[in-house]
Amino acid sequence: MLKIAVCDDQETHLKKTAGLLNSYFDARPALEGKVTLFNSGRSLVEGAAEQGGFDLYVLDILMPEYNGIETGRRLRKLGEGGEIIYLTNANDFAADSYDVRAFFIC
Repeated sequence: MLKIAVCDDQETHLKKTAGLLNSYFDARPALEGKVTLFNSGRSLVEGAAEQGGFDLYVLDILMPEYNGIETGRRLRKLGEGGEIIYLTNANDFAADSYDVRAFFIC
C-alpha cells in the first residue's frame, strides 16, 4: 500500500489535493493507497515519526512555523526517504527544494 502524506495549512487546498489523490486511487482499484492529511509541518513531522514515515509527501511551501522546506529538512533528519513533491505558486524556494532532495520533473 502506498502511504501518502498531504500537508497544507489551507483547508480548501488540503481537501482538494486529497480529493484528487483519492480519485486517482478510485480509478485504479488494483493500486492501494492511503492519504493522510496534516494542516501543519509540525504535525506532519510528528506523525511521520509516530507512523514510521510515508512513501510520498505532498507539501505546501508557504506555511507558518515550519514552512514546506523546513518540514522537508526535518523529515530528512528523521531518516525519512519518501519522495517529496511541493505544490506552490511561489518560485522563491525552488533552489531550497534541492536541499531536501525534492522530486523534480522537467
